[in-house]
Amino acid sequence: MKKNNNHLLCFLSKIPKIVYTILAIGAVLVSVTMAYAAVNYRSKENSKRIETIEEKTQANQQAIIAIQTKLEYIIIGINEIKDELKNGKK
Repeated sequence: MKKNNNHLLCFLSKIPKIVYTILAIGAVLVSVTMAYAAVNYRSKENSKRIETIEEKTQANQQAIIAIQTKLEYIIIGINEIKDELKNGKK
C-alpha cells in the first residue's frame, strides 16, 4: 500500500512539470504562428505594392513613348520649317 502511495505522490509531483511543459509548448506554438502571420501579411502587402509599382511603371512607359512620338513630330515640323525658310518659301 505504501508503494502505491509513493507512486501516486511521485505522479502528482510531476503534474506541474507536465502542465508547465504543455504551457511552454503552447506559448511557443502561438508565438511561431503569430510570427508566421505577420510575415505572411507583410509579404502580401509587398506583393500588392509591387503590382501597383508595375502598373505605374507601365503607364509611365506609355506616357514616355507618347511624348517621344510627339517630340519626333515636332522635330520633323521644325526641320520642314527650316527647309522652307532656306528655300525662301513661306
